[in-house]
Amino acid sequence: MSSYLKRIVALCMAGVMLFTVGCGGSKATTSDYEVTEALLGDVDVEQLSSNRFTQLEPAGDKALPQYKLDGFTLVTENEKLALYVKEDTASIRVLNKESGFVWGALEVEDPENLNDTWGSFAQSVVSISYMDSTGATKQIGAGHEDAERKFTYGDNGFTVSVSFKDDIDISLDAKVALNDDHLTFSVDDSTIKEEGEFYISAVYFIPFLGSTIGNQTDGYMLVPDGSGALLRYQNPAKYLKAYSGRVYGMDYAIDNLGELNDLASNRPVEFLKSENTVTMPVYGLTLGVNNQALFGHVTAGEAYAYIDATPAGISTDYNWAASHFVYRQVYSQPTSKNGAGVPVVQKDANTVNPSVDIYFLSGEEANYSGMAKLYSNILKEEGSLQDNMSDTAPQIVLDFVAADIEEGLLSNSTKEVTSIAYMEKAIKTLQEAGLERIGLTVKGWQDGGLSGYQKSELFTDTVIGSFDDFSSVKDTLTEAKGSLLLYSDPLRATEVQINSRQDAGITLSQSTITKTAVEETEFLGDVWYLKTALGMSYFADQMDVLAENGLDAAIDGANLLYGEYLVDEFVSREETKAQLSKTYADLAEEGGLTLFNPNDYLLKYTSVYRNTPVSGSQDLYETDSVPFLQMVLSGNMTMVAPYANESFYSKIDLLKCIEYNVYPSYILTETDNLDLTQTTIDDLSSTRFNDWQETIKESYFFVSEVLQNVEGQQMTKHQRINSTIFAITYETGTVYVNYGDADYTLGNGTVIPAENGMFVPSV
Repeated sequence: MSSYLKRIVALCMAGVMLFTVGCGGSKATTSDYEVTEALLGDVDVEQLSSNRFTQLEPAGDKALPQYKLDGFTLVTENEKLALYVKEDTASIRVLNKESGFVWGALEVEDPENLNDTWGSFAQSVVSISYMDSTGATKQIGAGHEDAERKFTYGDNGFTVSVSFKDDIDISLDAKVALNDDHLTFSVDDSTIKEEGEFYISAVYFIPFLGSTIGNQTDGYMLVPDGSGALLRYQNPAKYLKAYSGRVYGMDYAIDNLGELNDLASNRPVEFLKSENTVTMPVYGLTLGVNNQALFGHVTAGEAYAYIDATPAGISTDYNWAASHFVYRQVYSQPTSKNGAGVPVVQKDANTVNPSVDIYFLSGEEANYSGMAKLYSNILKEEGSLQDNMSDTAPQIVLDFVAADIEEGLLSNSTKEVTSIAYMEKAIKTLQEAGLERIGLTVKGWQDGGLSGYQKSELFTDTVIGSFDDFSSVKDTLTEAKGSLLLYSDPLRATEVQINSRQDAGITLSQSTITKTAVEETEFLGDVWYLKTALGMSYFADQMDVLAENGLDAAIDGANLLYGEYLVDEFVSREETKAQLSKTYADLAEEGGLTLFNPNDYLLKYTSVYRNTPVSGSQDLYETDSVPFLQMVLSGNMTMVAPYANESFYSKIDLLKCIEYNVYPSYILTETDNLDLTQTTIDDLSSTRFNDWQETIKESYFFVSEVLQNVEGQQMTKHQRINSTIFAITYETGTVYVNYGDADYTLGNGTVIPAENGMFVPSV
């Protein structure tokens, strides 16, 4: 679909985006605004059967795997768990004393559907991938016949010293420790020895723990894809690949940035999108329905970790979920100016020192809701998640574009898109209709606009006026508990925004970190990534200037993490993570920050989470999307959905805002989109405030009337209770979302209106 046609469709949608207000609120704002009776279209309930939504649980009558203790020796135990080991296979069993269930990797030692290599890899407490000088990779487990093992036992577990022979000549020590309610698997990098021609590529810890065959067992695997995604156990299928998400996203200094371009031959350009970044290093799986569950949490080496979930049919008939840790990768070393290169093995191994905690749940906690509660409590106990809720946090967010760079015949120029006076008028219009707690973010406020300002320049005013000129807008917002922020994206740039020799990050192959635009003709389409320390230095200086003027920022790119591979200097991903954490900690001294998609190490500084995902990536093997992320974070920060006027604007999406506890947002301009065809925001379909103001009012009341009842409360349970009704439990009651076209009556007589959301207090 062309950009022009997309605008026409979006404008038509804007004209009909009026719908009735949700029920269940006590806030007396609707009396100031006459809500229309027009609906935002009927809800397409067929969408509810897609993997954008959580599906109904099966009967749960299928048998669970039987992991027997025959041949295993008790190592250690406590009140909750008991750990057993079998030395000749380097495998373990874990008894959950609360439920009596025994956990293992494979039901039998030598299954007929796995060869020796896969069998040892699957059930060994530690397995490795290794590669030769060409990058060809193989895998082997500690229990393989070509491995030697020595066990050393302690009070709370054991250490196994493994030497992989048969010319591999790699050895390491892996430790398994029993803690109060979980096991900890770890490797100390100092024990890794490479004494032959092979290099260690990756480390796995008992990857098939809790594995199942095909659809023989009810249950699913949970992955941290977007809001959270489930892979329910099904008959083996021939998928092209399994789920494997790198924690904190790709390391752009070594990972392949051509991933999106490689997809161009398989589907239309307009459908290309980046995979969701894994911001939380966790995974899980269940056996049965509310019966048994396993939850894995990577606690060390996260920057080099992947979360894996492999459905039956890919290599084996087993469903299995685990994490693995990358020590070396293969990268492309250029051999010519046109970009051609040869694959080269990373010379120096990453410093990883990996560690994973695995928890065991049972009964009503053995599901994604129980996993989310567990992880939320873990983050709170370690201080990584704090209560940053504010009574002035936004209940709707409006991002106005002030200016952008415009392509000219001889030279580029700055095109002003929205004036300060227009922003103030828009805010007053909404406030007069009863809207409060509006979060206004100004994008492209610098000279050069959104994609043309110099990253190294320090701005003491804006392209549409001085900082003082925003005083009236700020006062108008403050009167109704709103806020004003200036947008910043510290680490990404267009080519005209940086001195590439000075500012751009460097890859392992000594080229600049650049992601080429999908369409070669796209104006300033390439994305350049700055040296992290330099980009954050520019940003910190600019933040000081904003603070002096009583202003703050909404910060994009909080999920970026990549190393620096300069010829005379190496900065690891872990060191970059420490740099970022220090910068954001300093910025948060005066209060919580507004961050776009922050990685978990920045959550403690976050008060408003922007661009909160509301589904998984919808890959074919994903069967459900669940609000795992929202359950972990709710009650500690305010979450804001993607832009409602950019593909997230139907009534079903507003209902999902209520279901997922996220508030709506819009990207807006004063200028009509037809006048933006020569700018970098040409791909925005419909952003003119005049076209969207009625929709903004309606969406505000529709969502906030329900969510205000649970503000500051943790979401403790989420479930689909029938084909159209979802129930979301909070500390003081339950939010019901009815996607159907008929009213729904609860057992106590309460009626949940059709195509609406409602809060029902606990009795």
